[in-house]
Amino acid sequence: MTIKLEESWNNLYKYGLNNLFIEIVLSVIKKFKIDTKYSHLDATSFHLHGEYKSEINQESQEEITRERPIFITKGYSRDHRPDLKQCVLDLITSSDGDIPLLMRAGDGNEADKAVFGKILTEFKKQIVFDSIMVCDSALYSQENLKLIEHLKWISRVPMTIKKAQELVQSVNTLEMKEIEEIEEIEEIEGNRGDRYRTKREKDISKFKGIQVERRNS
Repeated sequence: MTIKLEESWNNLYKYGLNNLFIEIVLSVIKKFKIDTKYSHLDATSFHLHGEYKSEINQESQEEITRERPIFITKGYSRDHRPDLKQCVLDLITSSDGDIPLLMRAGDGNEADKAVFGKILTEFKKQIVFDSIMVCDSALYSQENLKLIEHLKWISRVPMTIKKAQELVQSVNTLEMKEIEEIEEIEEIEGNRGDRYRTKREKDISKFKGIQVERRNS
C-alpha cells in the first residue's frame, strides 16, 4: 500500500500539480456553468515556525509553473510577522463565486511584481476561455506590460509613477461630489440567479463608464 501511494505521489509531481489543478478547474467550470468574464489574481503569505536551512537558488525561473521545491525564507510579511520565515501563495479566482482557478506556492521572498505577469501569461496558455484579468498595482511594470500585451486586464497605476501623481494632483476636488449612502437596490436579470446593483454602484458605473454588479449572496 505504501509503495503504491508513493508511486502515485511521484506521478502527480512529475505530471505537475498546477496542470492537474487547472484540469480539475476546467471541469468544475463546465459542470457548474461558472461565469469566467473576470478573474482576479492576488498573493498572500503564511509565516512558519522552524529553522528551514534550505538555501535559495538565485537562478532565474523562466517557466513560472515549473514544479520545484519552494524556499522558506523571510520576505514581505502580509500577516505582520516579519521576524519569521514564510512562503507565498498566488491565487487566481473567478469573480463568480470566488472559485479558485489557479493556486501556486512561491518562495518566501518572492515579489509580486516579479511574477504576476508570468503567472497570467502561463495561466492564459492553459485555459480555454476568455477572461479579463484583474490585479493590483503590482502588475503595472514595464516588463509585465510587455508580457501581458495580448491579454485583457484591469489594474491600478501605482502612485510611484510621476505621470499618475500629476494626474491625481490635477483633479479639482471642489468639483467632486460625495456619493450618498445606498438608498436603492435595482434587480438585474442574470443567467445564474438574481443580480442586484445599488444606486451607489450605478453612479460609479456612469462615472467610470463600466457596469458594476453585485451578486446576491
